[in-house]
Amino acid sequence: RRSFEQALRESEEFANSVLTSSPDCIKVLDLSGRILRMNNPGLKVMEIDDFSTVQDCLWTSLWPLEMQQTVLDAVAGACSGQAVHFQGQTATQKGTLKWWDVVVAPILGLNGTVRSVQRLVSVSRDMTAQHEVFQALTEREAELREAHETQRHFVNDLAHELRTPLTAISGNLELILRYPHMTPEDRNEALGEALGESQRL
Repeated sequence: RRSFEQALRESEEFANSVLTSSPDCIKVLDLSGRILRMNNPGLKVMEIDDFSTVQDCLWTSLWPLEMQQTVLDAVAGACSGQAVHFQGQTATQKGTLKWWDVVVAPILGLNGTVRSVQRLVSVSRDMTAQHEVFQALTEREAELREAHETQRHFVNDLAHELRTPLTAISGNLELILRYPHMTPEDRNEALGEALGESQRL
């Protein structure tokens, strides 16, 4: 019995060390999704000064309305024995908006002789900085794409504007070359038209 109690104590100490050493927000939930425990780094990153303000609260209550079904589905999936991953945005207790990468997984235990889901663990990683970098890159990509499209339209418009005078110049020069014996008046008229078109460029 003593060795069993010692092993249990060592197991609990190991679990506590994992909880306190992880920089992520780790929550232990019951099967209905209520918060039973949260590690100290999690309290810090969620800007929660007093754990009692969220203890026994539904985890979904910490998420905005548009995210609550996703959270409920994650809890249900973990209760069925699956690890569920999702990403979303929610505010800390002090109102700071953050983006989170979340995994919800079952904690298995023995129910008599049957191994079953006893609790759930949620690990939430603050990915706000990464999301902001990604958002900035996405916006920059959109700006470059828009600039490229603007440039393409400009080149197409310029080509269209140049096509008419270049065609006129080419036509008049070809006329002069094809008919070397044309009258001086006709030659001067053709050259004049070519010169006029070239001045429009």
